[in-house]
Amino acid sequence: MRVSTMGQFQQALNQMLRLQTETARTQLQVGSGQRHLSAADDPAAVAGATRLDTTLAGMSQFAENANLARQRLQMEESALNDVADVLQRLRELAVRGSNDTLADDDRAAVAAEVRSLQDQLLGLANSADGRGRYLFAGSADAAAPFAKTPGGGVTYFGDDLARQVPIDAARAVADGDTGSDVFLRVPAGNGTFSVAVQTANTGGGYLRNAQVADAAAYDGGDYTIGFSGGGYTVTDSAGATIASGTYTADQPISFRGLSLTFNGSPDDGDAFNLTASRSASLFSMAGDLAEALSSGTPDAARRTAMVGSLSDLDGALNHIQNLRTGVGVRLQALDRSDAAREGMALELEASLSDLRDVDIAEAATRLSIQSTALQAAQNAFVRVQGLSLFNFLR
Repeated sequence: MRVSTMGQFQQALNQMLRLQTETARTQLQVGSGQRHLSAADDPAAVAGATRLDTTLAGMSQFAENANLARQRLQMEESALNDVADVLQRLRELAVRGSNDTLADDDRAAVAAEVRSLQDQLLGLANSADGRGRYLFAGSADAAAPFAKTPGGGVTYFGDDLARQVPIDAARAVADGDTGSDVFLRVPAGNGTFSVAVQTANTGGGYLRNAQVADAAAYDGGDYTIGFSGGGYTVTDSAGATIASGTYTADQPISFRGLSLTFNGSPDDGDAFNLTASRSASLFSMAGDLAEALSSGTPDAARRTAMVGSLSDLDGALNHIQNLRTGVGVRLQALDRSDAAREGMALELEASLSDLRDVDIAEAATRLSIQSTALQAAQNAFVRVQGLSLFNFLR
């Protein structure tokens, strides 16, 4: 076999170029920390790593969504706690206003505080989240949801759409409650029915207590309790007599699963209307209480109104507590979602590392071996190129 000088040189050159390429590739792997420098190195592994990147990016967005939802829910919980404090104070004032020893001026002072608390409720209803968005406006949260009207009422400008925030691929959580659900749709009375005095009453009879004795027996109808000749008659909305008997103060009048106790001496023709519980606003509850305290109505009517206000406020406090419970349930759901997402992210990142990351210890050892081999090849080439016949003849 004949070996030419050119052939020797080319073979040595090719060997050095190959070793240089391998060394450079290993250096890039060590420097970047990635096993595959292009998709051609391992198409399946690169494609799998890309899918894992996409999944992790989606999980990162879910985590951000959950964090924003948590912040708004925590702010709502704080606002609802303040609302409950206001309602509790209103209840205390209603109890105080029920005291028969108070003079009209004292009741007027109580009514003034009630109106101040009504304004405080309006301020809480317009609570913002610190980002220029309002907590109780639904999806229309760019503007304040509540405003006073010229007649003294309150108008809601938000909507009934609670924004759903996705916290994982299969679940979304409402990041708040709408103002209509929190402040406007509050069960009036005891949550089952309400009792009001007829405006034409002239006697001293007033409602002392009203409760549900047997919820299964109440049909949700409206009734009238009338007094005449020392007795009482209960009629339904069609005028049919449901119950009747002799009126005795502080003795319950029972019918259709309900129990009502009256006190005082009603005049003939006096009556009270019982209606199934309907929704009322927290603002109107406060306004009715202030009106009952300051309007100069007869004592019997005022006493009945005070009983109604106390019942309304008890129901309102339960309503707010139920909303706070719902907020707590959603916060717990966010915590569970965070824990599950973090665990899955760790597993995905480990899988991604297996596909993409280079073994630094192995790569560093390989780089050392390749560098030594390259250096040996270069030294050998220096020696071989000196064996040329031309150098011998020279």
